[in-house]
Amino acid sequence: MLQRREVEAEAAIDRLAGMTIRDEPASVPVAGVPDGEPVAWRPSAVVRTMLHSRLQGVLTGAGRERMILDWARARGRVSSTEVADLAGVATNYAGKLLGHLEAQGYISPGRANRSGRGFFYRPAAV
Repeated sequence: MLQRREVEAEAAIDRLAGMTIRDEPASVPVAGVPDGEPVAWRPSAVVRTMLHSRLQGVLTGAGRERMILDWARARGRVSSTEVADLAGVATNYAGKLLGHLEAQGYISPGRANRSGRGFFYRPAAV
């Protein structure tokens, strides 16, 4: 997390977006972010491999649930495509994770038709 003014944060993110490790990008855009929304970045596969043990607290169990909920609250929505990319899981498993969070009352469907392209969840009203 960067705690800087927006201009400084954008410059730091731009530098990070241009970094490479072993000729691979250090960060990549999060898949599933809707057109017209600000781009979001996540560690690339090479960085995830290098930092595997340090990322386990975020990519498994309660840490993964917190990450998904933080994303949903920050973005106002979350989709299975975004969760799959952020958490490094299959899209169908991401859907199960979202269903679990819905059953707990943390998120709610973005529309009545619960399937199909563009389906997402919203953070539950607190």
